[in-house]
Amino acid sequence: MGMRVPAVSLLRSSTAGYWSCDPFRDREDLRKCRLRLGRGLSDSERASVFPMPEASKHGSRRLRSAATTPPDLESPIQSIPQGSQPRRFRVDARRSLCLHADMSSYLGLHYHLVFSTRDREPWITTALRPKLHEYLGGIVRGLGGEPHGVGGTTDHVHLLVSLKSTHCLADFMRELKKASSVWMHDVGGWRGFAWQEGYCALTVSPSGRDGVRAYIARQEEHHRTKTFREELEEFLAKAEISHDERHLK
Repeated sequence: MGMRVPAVSLLRSSTAGYWSCDPFRDREDLRKCRLRLGRGLSDSERASVFPMPEASKHGSRRLRSAATTPPDLESPIQSIPQGSQPRRFRVDARRSLCLHADMSSYLGLHYHLVFSTRDREPWITTALRPKLHEYLGGIVRGLGGEPHGVGGTTDHVHLLVSLKSTHCLADFMRELKKASSVWMHDVGGWRGFAWQEGYCALTVSPSGRDGVRAYIARQEEHHRTKTFREELEEFLAKAEISHDERHLK
């Protein structure tokens, strides 16, 4: 019995000249790919695009090609035997009919990051603060992100950053806090310095970036009348994030 799966498109694999199967997500992709595969070509033309592989010196064949017939893309449903691997097609990229999809990924991943010193200790002095903020921005760049604003007071910092789709936020925060802790030990002179275990990360829309950047720049003004805990509780309430009061002490 065969297992029925969605029709497939051809995507370039890591091995040059090979294309592998992947499920279609859109019928429009199916139509475009079918046109690019050259429906209506003569047998000789189709054979030049989908050549048969040569036998290896051991007598075994390479991965089976589509031979003279492209995969059946007329039907949105194809049958692939259960337990079998997706079929791969050997294609000469120089003679192919532009099988790759003409599309790119566009991302806007902006985060407002907030975290404090361990036990809210006032380790970030006025003299150290500008240098620490500058160093935090450099760490963000070194990790492949883009800093848009860094600020804070004696016991916590705020950052507005843009990250890539390949970033893992937990890993990014771990490396950011680790590197800045080492800097506080070596340059700041605080051998016992440490950041809190967790952090607060809130997504920011493109239209809200300027407001967040301005808020971060005015941290000292904000905290003349508001504590860090009150600020954090306000953030969590606006974002509708549930939390344990014991972790805000």
